Amino acid sequence: MTKISLVKCYDYSKTDNAVREVVNLIGGMSVFIKPSERILIKPNLLSPKDPSKAVTTHPEIVRAVTRLVKEVGAVPLVDDSHGGAIRDINLWKVTLMEKICVEENVKLVNFEAASSKEFDIGDKNIKK
Repeated sequence: MTKISLVKCYDYSKTDNAVREVVNLIGGMSVFIKPSERILIKPNLLSPKDPSKAVTTHPEIVRAVTRLVKEVGAVPLVDDSHGGAIRDINLWKVTLMEKICVEENVKLVNFEAASSKEFDIGDKNIKK
């Protein structure tokens, strides 16, 4: 059975507690991730707009999730595939994602620069 949880939060200074509560309501972060795993956090960065415009995932949500990932001993990484016309070099600065990642010591990854690698798992070829 799929579990969902919802917590109202209209004050970004309370985001950390709200995200923590919503994750705890579905069993806690350790249900989903294990120590030493690398976990990609993918915010929606639709365009280089200030967080107050509510166009992108708010950076405080990303901060809260990265903290929870670290608390279980996993390694958070942040990126979004923001290709096409949205390849603005200021995207990370304007959305404040770069600031959050620096403050939380979380690596920003570049989907466009990443490569893939094929490997076998049983009968299936999977790209990594």
